Amino acid sequence: MLGLDVVDFSFNKHINIYLIAVLAIIGGGHLQKTECDWSCDNGDCLESEYLCDGIINCADGSDETINNCYTNTTCPTFAFRCAYGACITGKTRCNQKQDCADNSDELPTICQMTSIELNMAIRGQCGDSEMQCKNGVCIDSDKLCDGIRDCPEGEDETLEKCAPFTCQSFAYRCAYGACIEGKAACNGTVECHDGSDESYALCGGIRKKGSGVRPTPKATEKPTTQTALQIGNKCQIPANLANAIITNVYLGTSIAVGSSVQTNVLVKFACQPGYSLDGEDVLLCTNDGWHKRLPVCTNREYCNAAILHEDKSTVATCFFDSAPVVCDKIRPNTIAEIECATGYEKKYFAQKTTLRCTNNYNWNHPRTPCEIQCGHVQQLGLPYARNGVEIKIAEAPWHVGIYINLNERDFLRICGGSIVSKRLVVTGKLLNK
Repeated sequence: MLGLDVVDFSFNKHINIYLIAVLAIIGGGHLQKTECDWSCDNGDCLESEYLCDGIINCADGSDETINNCYTNTTCPTFAFRCAYGACITGKTRCNQKQDCADNSDELPTICQMTSIELNMAIRGQCGDSEMQCKNGVCIDSDKLCDGIRDCPEGEDETLEKCAPFTCQSFAYRCAYGACIEGKAACNGTVECHDGSDESYALCGGIRKKGSGVRPTPKATEKPTTQTALQIGNKCQIPANLANAIITNVYLGTSIAVGSSVQTNVLVKFACQPGYSLDGEDVLLCTNDGWHKRLPVCTNREYCNAAILHEDKSTVATCFFDSAPVVCDKIRPNTIAEIECATGYEKKYFAQKTTLRCTNNYNWNHPRTPCEIQCGHVQQLGLPYARNGVEIKIAEAPWHVGIYINLNERDFLRICGGSIVSKRLVVTGKLLNK
C-alpha cells in the first residue's frame, strides 16, 4: 500500500494535476487484475465468490460439480451442504425450490418420505434385508450404497437412494451418500460410483479440464445478476442415439434414449464397447437446450476427416510416421498440420496448428478456423491524386486493382482504387473502357 504525505502544492495547480494523474496510474495498475479469478472448464472466467454456491454460472456447469466442489471442508453452521459440496443458506432446504445444482436440497426421500416409507420403497417386493432393482431382481441390502453398481441400471447407487443414510465413523462417505472404506479417498483408485473420492477439489493434483485455484466452499447469498435455471424446461435425448451409455452426473442413474432431461442437469455420455464417442462427453441442459451438440457413437476406424475440410479458411497436410499421406481415412497417430489458406490469417498468435488423431478416433483438440485478411494499416505514401485530400488510412482500407482483358488468358492492370461501398470504387484515373 502506498503511503501519502500531505504537501501544499497550491502555488502551482499543474503540479497537483500531475500528482493526481501519477497516483491514478499507479493505483490503477496496482488494482488491475492480470489473471482470471477462477476458470471454468471451457476457459471462461468466473469470480470465485460464485464458485460452488448452488447456482450454475459457467456455461458448461463446471463451477457446480463434484470434481471442483467436493472436499472435506464443512459448511458454516447456518448453511446446508449440497451433496456435491456447495454451500447454500440452510433455510432454503426442503422449501420446494431447487437451490442446489444437483437438487440435493429437495430430494423426496429426505423432504417428503419418512424412514419407514423409504425402507418400504427400497425393499419393494423383496425380503426385509433386500432391495428390489427396477427389473425386479432382489439384491442384498448390504450392497446398497456401497460404491459399486449391482442393479443393472445402477439404481442402488444413486443420490436419491443413498443421501438419507449416514456412514460409520471409520468409513468414507461419497458425495451421493454411499459408504466406502475409510482409507479409500485419494488413493488413486475411484471407489465411489460418482468419483468423489478422487475429485480434484478433495485430492488436488491436475484438474481434468481448464485451470484455476482449488475451491473452498462457502455460503453466499445469490448474486442479483444471476438467476437459477428453471427446472420445468427439458432437453430431449433422441431415440435414435444408438450404442450410447447415458448417465445423470449428479444422481448416477442411467438415462434412456428417447427420454427428456430437466434443465440444470449435467449428463455424461459414453459408448458401448467397440464404439467411440464423437463429441463432448459431458453436456449441460439449459433453458435454451443442450449447451453443445449431442455426441454420437460410431464404429469407425478413422478420425473424422471432414473436420479438416469443412472450412475454406484452412488447408490441412497429413503425416503418418513422418511421411505425407492423404487426409482421408485417417488412422490413429496421424498428424494434421493446419495452415491458413491464401487470403486468411490466424485469429490469434497462439492458435494451434497441429492436430493428432488419438486412439479413440477423435482429434486431440478442435480445428480453429482462420480469419480473412482485410483492412491492414499501411505506411502513408505520397499523394499523387491532383487536388486530392489526405485521409486517414482507416477511412478507406480496401484497395483493389482494376484490369482489362487483353485476351482469354492475359490481363493488364491499368489502375488502382479504393472500395468505398458495395457498389463504388474510387479511382484516380479516367476510364474510357
